Amino acid sequence: MLITMLGMQDLAKIRPLRRKLGLTQKQLAYMAGLSQSMLAKMETGAVDPGYSSVQKVFAVLETAQKKEEPSISQCMKRHLITASPSEGLKSVVRKMREHGISQLPVFSNGGVVGIVSESDILAAMVSGKAKRASDVMTDVPPVVSKDTPVKVVLGLLNHYPAVLVSERGKVKGIVTKSDVIACL
Repeated sequence: MLITMLGMQDLAKIRPLRRKLGLTQKQLAYMAGLSQSMLAKMETGAVDPGYSSVQKVFAVLETAQKKEEPSISQCMKRHLITASPSEGLKSVVRKMREHGISQLPVFSNGGVVGIVSESDILAAMVSGKAKRASDVMTDVPPVVSKDTPVKVVLGLLNHYPAVLVSERGKVKGIVTKSDVIACL
């Protein structure tokens, strides 16, 4: 009866998910409050398990999967190199070169007010009018919690040069595409 509700293919997902997460049958059975024998029978389709048993197994697998997914705090650079709005562009470029980075968050009075990227500086060089970080900075990039999954940040990095990472309301790090690639 449950198999018709969930479909046999859903029960067939248990073994590959368990293996992908590096769990043994014994570990998963223990975590789900089942016997190893019952779990083995569920994985092979030899038993028509109760709804609550299947629900427990999938809840444990989902929790284990979330724990395995890295959070952005594992990829971020904790040492922020920043600029002030009044800082000269030559100083900003020097910082970028010294630290091998392509963008700098701009801070004023303890808060982020924008970001300067290499692209912004190149565009300003064409016009020749920009002299300070505030002349070329763009809007504040997205700020996410340190616990945000990497997958969420990947979507943001398709639209922004960097994402700032906060902890308890304070910016504590920065993540760029190259940081995420290095983290994987």
